[in-house]
Amino acid sequence: MVCRALRRELLGYSRGLLEESLLGVPAPPLPRGDALLEEKRGLFVTLRLQGALRGCIGRIVAEVALPETLRHCTLEAAFGDRRFSPLTGEELSMLTIEHSLLSPPRPLAKAENLRLGVDGVIFSLGGARSVFLPEVALEQGWDTRALLEALARKAGLSPRAWRDSGARFQVFQTCHYGEDDRG
Repeated sequence: MVCRALRRELLGYSRGLLEESLLGVPAPPLPRGDALLEEKRGLFVTLRLQGALRGCIGRIVAEVALPETLRHCTLEAAFGDRRFSPLTGEELSMLTIEHSLLSPPRPLAKAENLRLGVDGVIFSLGGARSVFLPEVALEQGWDTRALLEALARKAGLSPRAWRDSGARFQVFQTCHYGEDDRG
């Protein structure tokens, strides 16, 4: 989906945005020349500080081309994720950046048909909604039921809410890559 050279450029662009914001170093120009960059693609940017989650913000469906979505998500992950204080310049050298490019979401008829580690999932019931990227279930050691219960809790509902007849599920896949990837 994303060639190795473009992955490096996109990760470099994210890091450059953070260096510009925190250190005053001019950010690199937007990557150009690949058709993917013109697409309106869902994207999540994950920041890790010495392996621990430090911020994660994304868009399931983007309204602008990929570079602008990347800019927004990178800066929001660093400075707007309410679970964390804003990133500092001292943390930058210990930080790793990951991207997850999303396929368009599609409906899933039965929640039990989720493919752990392959499908990201969007859960909605009434006005409540939550989402997990495909790698979350594997990182947490969850089976399908634990994932569905966690989605319900994340949406602010009871763990059994995923069983409600009004519950809706969509799945998507990601192309996940990061600065720690080898090769």
